[in-house]
Amino acid sequence: MLYLLEAPERVRTREELLRDVCGVEGDVETRSLDATVKRLRGKLGEAGRRLQTVRGVGSRLSGD
Repeated sequence: MLYLLEAPERVRTREELLRDVCGVEGDVETRSLDATVKRLRGKLGEAGRRLQTVRGVGSRLSGD
């Protein structure tokens, strides 16, 4: 979450999130990132709407 807060509105690619947050390098196909984002949205409740998935790219934290 902090990683996304550092640059709100900026779309972080799946590769960036996996490398910089999870420490996973290389060309990896994993759905664990999707599951983590889903759990985080649930824990954030109504504010979880701000955590957006940009299809085919990655995720971002919206300002709205």
